[in-house]
Formats: sequence, structure tokens, C-alpha cells
Amino acid sequence: MTTELDVNGIIRELVDQGCLHQDSKLKEQMNGTTEGRVYVIEVAGEPRYVLKAEDPQYLAEVGQFHEAYAESPLIPKLHYLAPDRSFIVYAFVEGSIGEVREPKKEWMKQLTADLLNHYQAVELSGHTYSPEAWRNTIVEGLHFAKNEIGDRLPDADFELVKSFAEGYSKRIHGRVVLIHGDCGVHNFVFRDRKMLGVIDPNPQLGPLLYDFMYAFVSSPDDLNLDTLLPALQLLKDEPLEQPALIREVMIRLYHRIGICLLYHPHDLDEYLRAWMYWKALV
Repeated sequence: MTTELDVNGIIRELVDQGCLHQDSKLKEQMNGTTEGRVYVIEVAGEPRYVLKAEDPQYLAEVGQFHEAYAESPLIPKLHYLAPDRSFIVYAFVEGSIGEVREPKKEWMKQLTADLLNHYQAVELSGHTYSPEAWRNTIVEGLHFAKNEIGDRLPDADFELVKSFAEGYSKRIHGRVVLIHGDCGVHNFVFRDRKMLGVIDPNPQLGPLLYDFMYAFVSSPDDLNLDTLLPALQLLKDEPLEQPALIREVMIRLYHRIGICLLYHPHDLDEYLRAWMYWKALV
């Protein structure tokens, strides 16, 4: 995306339309993606809105995600989506993304009650869901992880989780809904240790359990049944026996170890201890 945005002009126009507070002003530009740009808009010196310019197809999907889950207290309010999908404006969530958060047992329960239980089957333009395609994507992710993990785990561990993933095409794998797609602590906003928002979705059609398990393994702390089961008990319409639960966790955990080696190698020892814990439950 090379076209420069007249952000101040956009703000004036949206104020005139009543979409933004009349005292809205551009505060700063934040780091965005390679193609996108992110701006913070303030009111009376306090951040109030986020304006994001990005690929139009992606922003159309993000807008649909915000609209579909507008009742979720964790999804920032959508204030405006440009007709050409060139930019989107949603509420700024005051807080931080980092290590200062309440125990995982608590925020997993909140995530389940305040976001995941709002999930529903929604048609996403240009997207379809196929169990076989989903299985292939998961298996490809495991191959990626194996390349990163190397000899840190035995080949038999890879074959084990691959066999779990290949079972996707042989069973009904939970409800297929519009999911966040990148539902981890790196996209959770906390203030005073409490979760206040979930940002930066990568919307797609997939099993609800994907986001649930993704969130659980997205940090290396408290990766145990005592942490997971209370949240699972809150998850509506997703009955899961413990053997299936263990399989789901191990698939996502193996993949997460590969991601960890790329971006968070300091977490490796803790993830490997978690791996041995879950492997012993099989």
C-alpha cells in the first residue's frame, strides 16, 4: 500500500458525519504491518480511536468480524469502515500487551465467556470451509514446526501429533464458526492485570476449538489441566472428552514450540516441560 492517506482530512469528514467525537485529533502513527499503517486518534489528550489502513479484502473481513461479535465486551467497537475498505476505525483499548496479566486460569475463563461463547457460523465472503483443507493446513504447520524443532524432540513425537491432525478428516471437529485466527496473548490487551480487549484478528472460517487451544498455548505459563478445564467447562456446545482434549492441546503445543524457537527462544525450556507433561497423559 503506497497511497498516502490524508488522515486529518478523514478525521474531519468522520467528525462531520457524527462517527467520531467532535474534538478528535490525530495523536500519532504507530507501527503497522509491512503493507499497513496504524494511527491513534485522541480526544482531549486521551487516545480514543484506532485508524488502520491495510489491504481492502483483509479490512473487509476485519470489519465483518467486529460486526459479528459486536456484543462481545472484548472486541473493540467498530466506528467506521470505508466504503472502499481502504481503512477502518475502531475503539482504542487502553492497556498493554505483555507479561503483566492475571493468571491464565482466569483470563482463559474470561476469554471463553466474553468472546468464544459469542462465536457463530457466519459466511465470510470468498471463504469456504473444508475439513480436508483444514487438516492439510494443520499438518503443514506441524511440518514447519518439525523443521524448527529439529532433534530437540524425537521424530516419534512429530509422528504422534501428525496422526492426531490427520484424524481431522475422519471426525466432526467441533463447530465451524468465524474465528479470530490469531487469538493469543500477543493480541490480548490487559490493564491492572485484567483482560480488556482482543485486537488484530485474522478472520477465517474454522473450528471454534482452534482459537480456544491457540490462546491456551500462546504463553508457556500454566500449561496444565487444572488451568484448562475450568475454561473448557464454560465453553458452550463443545463437548470434548479428555482423550480428544489432550490430542487438541498437543497439536497446538507442538506447533507453538516451533513458533517459540523462531520468535521467543527464551520460552523454550518452559514449553518443553509442558510438552512432557501432556505427552505423559496420552
